[in-house]
Amino acid sequence: MRAASTDDAGVFEFASLPIGTYQLQITADDFLPFEARGIRASIGQVVNLEVVLSQKQGAPGSLRAGNATMVEAGNAQLGVVMGDLYVTQLPLISRDTFDLLQLQPGVQGTLGANLLGNSQPGVVSVNGGRSRSNNSNVNGGHAGDPLANSPSIDPSPDSISEFRVISHN
Repeated sequence: MRAASTDDAGVFEFASLPIGTYQLQITADDFLPFEARGIRASIGQVVNLEVVLSQKQGAPGSLRAGNATMVEAGNAQLGVVMGDLYVTQLPLISRDTFDLLQLQPGVQGTLGANLLGNSQPGVVSVNGGRSRSNNSNVNGGHAGDPLANSPSIDPSPDSISEFRVISHN
């Protein structure tokens, strides 16, 4: 359970929510309570909801909430969030979590193709870019080898609920 208050403009924010589906309840003096269910928070996503509260003594009106926008106007990143269905239901022959990266369009494994020492699992080419040009993060923290710029953390498939490959800067 998280709580937040609005600023002078009526804006509120919940930063760093764990991924999942949430229920939002809003209460304010002299207004009818508001409730929205099924709000999905994913990796790197900003969900904007427009909430309109009706006054208690005012004319009867319906509560309105704008739908979560499918276009994220806050940044220019391109990428798809791969949810728990992909992570938990797809078979991994070698239980190598990095094999899931290649489910994204434009991602190609380069295992054994690089003469500069990037023959480790998780080294991929994204949209034709060099495998050393990638950045790896785990739970928002940098997880790359500083020498070869390959992933330094190999998470277990059992520890992942979602992941995202951002294919554009």
